[in-house]
Amino acid sequence: MIQAANKNGLSSIITLKISQELDGLLNQYTRVRQAIK
Repeated sequence: MIQAANKNGLSSIITLKISQELDGLLNQYTRVRQAIK
């Protein structure tokens, strides 16, 4: 995401899509970690 932001800008469609994908993956990771505990 940082590379996309540096190349395309923080508000570019590409950066925003990558950010949303990262948010989804982080949310999924958090749910899995909580389920393991």
